[in-house]
Amino acid sequence: MVWEVSKGKEKVYIGGTIHMLKPSDHPLPSEYNAAYQLADVLVTEVDMQGMQSPQTQQKIMSKAMLP
Repeated sequence: MVWEVSKGKEKVYIGGTIHMLKPSDHPLPSEYNAAYQLADVLVTEVDMQGMQSPQTQQKIMSKAMLP
C-alpha cells in the first residue's frame, strides 16, 4: 500500500511495510516504483547498513522464529 499525503504543492508518500515476501510477490505493485521515482528523499524505519552486520542478523533471526 502506498499513500500520497499532500498540502498544496508539497507531497509525502507513505509505503506500507513488507516484512516477508514470497517470490510470487515480485515485482511490487507499480505504485511503489512511481513513489520512488517522484521522491527526493527516501526514509526507512531501519538503519540499512546496520542490518548488514552479522550480530544484527543473528539477533533478528533469534527473535523472528517461534521456538
